[in-house]
Amino acid sequence: MEHATDLTGLAYVVLTALACGMLFAHFRQPPLVGYLLAGVLLGPTGFEVVQSEGMIKGFAEIGVLMLLFIVGMELSVRTLKYTWRLALPAVAMQTGASLLVMFAASSLLGISNSAAILLGFVVALSSTAVAVKLLEEIGALRARVGRITVAVLIAQDLAFLPMLLIVENLGADGFDMAAATQIGISALLLFGLVRLLLKQGRQHLPFYKIIVGHVDLSPLAGLVYCFGAGALMGAIGLSPAYGAFLAGLAIGNSAEREPMLAVVRPIQSVMLMVFFLSIGLLLDLGFV
Repeated sequence: MEHATDLTGLAYVVLTALACGMLFAHFRQPPLVGYLLAGVLLGPTGFEVVQSEGMIKGFAEIGVLMLLFIVGMELSVRTLKYTWRLALPAVAMQTGASLLVMFAASSLLGISNSAAILLGFVVALSSTAVAVKLLEEIGALRARVGRITVAVLIAQDLAFLPMLLIVENLGADGFDMAAATQIGISALLLFGLVRLLLKQGRQHLPFYKIIVGHVDLSPLAGLVYCFGAGALMGAIGLSPAYGAFLAGLAIGNSAEREPMLAVVRPIQSVMLMVFFLSIGLLLDLGFV
């Protein structure tokens, strides 16, 4: 009976997410917004269908890994080499402008410099999940504007770690050199992988003759690449999502890019639904 109750609650969650997604798709809006609305309706400020959010948060983290894995697979290192020249200065200027605006506002609103830095970083960042799905739905993800936008989003994701470290050290006596070393290692890993892929071109994945084309092994192999790289980066103290992105970048520039992308996309769609649903569950309308 307990299992029947759990399945009933899960059925309500999936049905509400599908209904809200279909409703927004009918009005030519992104279904992702419908998933957010479903989370609000089912959460503590709605009908309180979902009380425990621990499992949803776990799946949401998996959704982030799958998202960055797909983003890496969508990128071409040859295009990335060009777009980084636009993305890095854009992110630097965007972050600088956000900080200047918040410092100016801090003098008028009476907030502290630490709060101004935090708000400046928040304003400078964008949601990779939302932007990539919107670009994909309007057919601009592989266009020039889409590639530049994704490069800017990835540059923001890479800048998040130093932002987080700065915020953590705002009240400390000094900057953690071990954390700064991790930032340098992350940059070196990306630079080394891009150089390697540019030099070698499209190579075959290990055991590709067995994996590619097999209806059961291909999706499992994609998950192994994604979560394995994330676990490896997490084991050495780096971001698991960053590892998933590097794995996707390697597969996306291999000879098996298209078949691997085809089998991983359905899994990513479900995980992203859970991701945006969990965001809606965390929204407190009373606080807002």
